[in-house]
Amino acid sequence: MIKIGNCPDSWGVWFDSNDKQPDWHTYLDEVAEAGYVYTETGSYGYMSPDPVELKAELDKRGLKAVASTLSYDLSSDELTDENIISVKKTCDRLTAIGGEYLIFYDALYTDLITDEQIAPKELDEESFERFCKNWRRLAAAIRSYGCKPVFHPHGGTHCETEAQIDKMRSLIPKDELRFCFDTGHHIYVQGNDVYEYTKKIGDQIDFLHLKDLVPEIKEECWKNNIPYATATKKNVFAKIGYGQIDWRRYSEILKEIGFSGYAIIEHDCYPPVPGESFKIQKETGKYLESIGLGVLK
Repeated sequence: MIKIGNCPDSWGVWFDSNDKQPDWHTYLDEVAEAGYVYTETGSYGYMSPDPVELKAELDKRGLKAVASTLSYDLSSDELTDENIISVKKTCDRLTAIGGEYLIFYDALYTDLITDEQIAPKELDEESFERFCKNWRRLAAAIRSYGCKPVFHPHGGTHCETEAQIDKMRSLIPKDELRFCFDTGHHIYVQGNDVYEYTKKIGDQIDFLHLKDLVPEIKEECWKNNIPYATATKKNVFAKIGYGQIDWRRYSEILKEIGFSGYAIIEHDCYPPVPGESFKIQKETGKYLESIGLGVLK
């Protein structure tokens, strides 16, 4: 049975620390009150680095943390060298609190605050092969630290189109490339088909992020080449059930591919509107449960 959860992104948490984001205690209070059991910790610096403290805060709210997140420029050998060592602290904390998955996505090629382009939009052949080599190195390290690595194709990164994902799949053995597949990031990219592609790579999907888009805003962003951060501020991501995805149809596809893992709602909404995330997410989980996609508990 698919287990539906939520994560800090749905409360507008993009950074380790930011004055527009809710405190991590507030997030835990609200995600629990909204009816969820399964959650993510976000990036390492958002919640307490002390696993004893963090586990106690989760336990007293009846929450189970199932995943943490990591991102950097995967085409860089130097950053990969650094992260293969430093990611151990993330894995150690995650396993200590009972979590399993470390979600990785490539660094965005635009700045999340200013939208300034800070890297090439596409990698050349040599850089993409290095990107794939470094994923294999990082994933092996994560597994050695006791966690399950899942790669997250992400809008605004060097692995966002179906062609780029397919190229990655052609260069990396299937057992070394497991996906956190994100419905909203997939349809954020022009030309991607969330229904057919979920079926195509279904045997490599180990984890899901659920989000939706407002098609009119998405098409405006395509037309005007609006980068990711501004698109988010324009509310391109919709409340689930009110966007372009047919969730009943998608639920049937998940049954068809035999997916039975965690499906975490991730409604990107930076900067957050105080109180709005709680209101939206209290309804979203119940909606997905009502259509038979999975269970909240």
